[in-house]
Order: sequence, then structure tokens, then C-alpha cells
Amino acid sequence: MDDFADLLEIYQPIPDGAPAARDRPWPVTVVVLTRDEERAIARCLDSALATNCDRVLVVDTGSTDHTVDIVASYTDRRVEMMQIAWADSFAQARNAALDAVGDGWAVFLDADEWIDSGHASPLCDRLHALESVTGITWCALAPVIREEGRDEEYLEIARIVPVNGLRFHGEVHEYPYVPADADVVPGLIGVDLVIWHDGYASEVAAAKDKIQRNVALLECARRREPDNPRWLFFHLRDALPTLHFADVMALVDAFDGAQRRYPGDRQAPEFYRALALARACARLAQLGEWTTALGLCFDLDRLTSGQHPDAAYFRGLHELRKLHRPDPDTLVTLVRLRQDPAAVAGSGLDQQGRQLDALIAAYLFQLKGRDAANRYLAMCEPWTDAFFDMSTLR
Repeated sequence: MDDFADLLEIYQPIPDGAPAARDRPWPVTVVVLTRDEERAIARCLDSALATNCDRVLVVDTGSTDHTVDIVASYTDRRVEMMQIAWADSFAQARNAALDAVGDGWAVFLDADEWIDSGHASPLCDRLHALESVTGITWCALAPVIREEGRDEEYLEIARIVPVNGLRFHGEVHEYPYVPADADVVPGLIGVDLVIWHDGYASEVAAAKDKIQRNVALLECARRREPDNPRWLFFHLRDALPTLHFADVMALVDAFDGAQRRYPGDRQAPEFYRALALARACARLAQLGEWTTALGLCFDLDRLTSGQHPDAAYFRGLHELRKLHRPDPDTLVTLVRLRQDPAAVAGSGLDQQGRQLDALIAAYLFQLKGRDAANRYLAMCEPWTDAFFDMSTLR
């Protein structure tokens, strides 16, 4: 295909009244945020240069390893570096980069990411093809971000922005907004550009203490905006493996006071609350607090005015634990939910429905035997979480 216009998936409508696109092609700058990334920086820069972009701007926030030396070794004139002090805010770093870029498109990469080789060369032409879209100045683009070695991908993280239209907000898990008009929610467009990421591989995340870093930044964000449900959800999500029962419940209860929708945020408070309840149920079930987890399942159902897929998932897990022979009616309910695309898309655990597939296979194993379960699993993508390993019940 010749341009992104053939590959668009609109996650958020393009705002009305946004400034018109210009006539001349916009310069394309790949912006690489980095700090102590000697392990990965060359891989990232090589993939950025393969895009034929106009510029690669490396924004270093205080490296003490060989990262700066590796960047300096590049002879391609497109590679530039600026060094700024880390101000405990990814939005601040991104905005400083946007101010330095000045014009055109900014394609953000973290240093532990790289652009898929099959998607690099046509990137600039595809971006230029979008410049004639009315209102594009107030839109961000979301590539497909895939975790190497894991079955996870993210489809709605804004990584490509028009420099003249948008800025970022938030210490971590930052998001774009329109500084010229706080009432406008930026459009978000999904594009067929694959970016790979390995920064949350267990050994890398542990070495850089990423969980504690994120939690500290989210605590700062919550102090600044205590009624913002976005920071509350991400605090619960990122800290989840370390939380005890009282910690989980304190964060769940805090949603009663986090009801404000902040400028630029695409999601309503109820959206974040539903995501948080699903993650809270997972942690409570891990801790053996099933009574409380099942109570939160009712809250999930109330938020969606019907059977929530994650509530059905945890109820099914509990039933498998408790009953020698599970209820066939539960299997029927699970299959019906799995066949409902809108229900599956509302999951806070997996919007592809893989958790339901794993649970359905576990029910089939109990009710109809191994062959029936394996036939079903042969049609499914595997699911791994605290309760399943490659769709096999732990």
C-alpha cells in the first residue's frame, strides 16, 4: 500500500476546527529518549536512520554509561544529540524535544525500541500522505508496539505527533493534548507501523528498577492531580505485583474521589475504574482473597450494565477451583461472551479474548476431556497470566 491512509484505524475522531495542513512536505524527525542505554541505543538509531527521515534527535537525560559515546560515534549528519536534566517527567522530556524539533512530524522512540525493518523505509512517504487530511495537526498517530519474546502488543499509545499542534502531559504514561485549546481531545489514529520493545524483559526491568521508577513518578502525578483517575489506574497496574490486600483496596477505594476527566484525556473516569477493578481482581485472586475479588466482579458488571468479560473470567476460575465438575451453564455463558466483540473489547485484561479462550479450554477439559480442550486451543492464541501458562491452567 502506498500510504497510511489505506491502513488507518480511527480510535478517536479527528477534531473539528483544527488548523489546516500546509502545502509543503513536513520534515520528519525521529526523537530518541535515552538514559544509560548503551545496551540498546545503536539498535534503535540504526532502525531510525533506515527510515530516511530528515533528522534523528537523541535526547539524553543524564547517561553515565557509554550511551553518549555511542551516539557521538555516528557519522551520519542526521544524528544530533541534546542533553537535558531529568526532571522526573517523561512529558517534560518529550516537550523539550518538540520545542527543539520546531516543525514537522516527531516520531518518538525510546532507546530500548526499534522500528521493524519491514516498516522503516516507507515511513516518511506515508506520513507525508497524511498531511492533506484536514485536522491532522491536532491528531496523534499510534503505531503497533510489540514486546519482543512476549505475546503482548499495544495499539493506542501516541508516538507520532505534529510538532506544531500537540504537547504531552504527565510524569509517566503521558498522553498528548492540544495546548492551544484545552477543550479539544486530540484525535488518535492507528497506523500500520510496527515498533519492537524489550525494555520490560524481566532482567532489563529489574536492572533499571522500572517498577519502582514508575510508581514513584505516578505518586508524584497523583499528588499534583489527586482527582485524576488515569494516574490512579496506572499506579495500581504498575505496582500490582508488589501490592498486599490493604494496598489493593486502598487504591480501589480511591476511585471514589477520582472522578475528573482532564484536558486531552480520551477516556472517561469509568473506563479507568473498570480497568483497575479487573487488575485488582487478579491480584486479590493471587493473594487468595477470592471473596473480595468476587465482590469486585459485581462492581465490574454494574459499570458495564451487563456481564463483564473479566468478571466472568474470575468467576469461572473460582468455580474451577471449588467444584469437582464445573457447571456446564458457565461454559455456555463464557462461549457467548467470547462471541460478542463488544464485550471482548471491554476487557481490562486482554482485548483479544485470550483469557476467555484459556478458561473455555479449561472447562472443556473438565467437561468433555483433553481432546475437546486441545481442539479448541488449536484455534486460539495462547494466554499466560498468574493462573494460566500458555493457556494451561497452573
